[in-house]
Amino acid sequence: MLNETAPVFLNECVDALGFLTEEYGFSKPEVIIDQKIYFIFVTFYKQKLAIECSYDLRDEDTSIRVEKLENGKKPDCWRINKKGEVCSEYLPELLIARGVRDLKFDPIESFSNLPKYQAEMKQSLLRDARILKKYGQDILNDSLEIFKYADPTKGDKF
Repeated sequence: MLNETAPVFLNECVDALGFLTEEYGFSKPEVIIDQKIYFIFVTFYKQKLAIECSYDLRDEDTSIRVEKLENGKKPDCWRINKKGEVCSEYLPELLIARGVRDLKFDPIESFSNLPKYQAEMKQSLLRDARILKKYGQDILNDSLEIFKYADPTKGDKF
């Protein structure tokens, strides 16, 4: 099922976030399928930051994380590094920490021609693309500034 879903997820990521490559100089997307945990990852890289889209096949859940790159590579931690700093966080969480409250989803009925899992995937990616464009100019410009708002005492630490 992962192998069938991966091209759909990649296409939805490119449709929603293709502007990262075209307008902001991020890399073309890298795709990783993790059979062990039933996840698909699509990652766009810049010099200091990566934007990672993930799809959890078991929960049919889509999310976007912003990650600080270390020597051009994604961090080897989930959220907090060995120094106690946030190295990776969900995009909405970073923006909420900065005071953004406009996190509405477009109605899913707009995508009624798609299978339910794909409509939900599209809805989530388009919402995150919208808030990234509107409130994440520092992220788009490859600035680590957004991480100064991240609270290492909140959220998942695993």
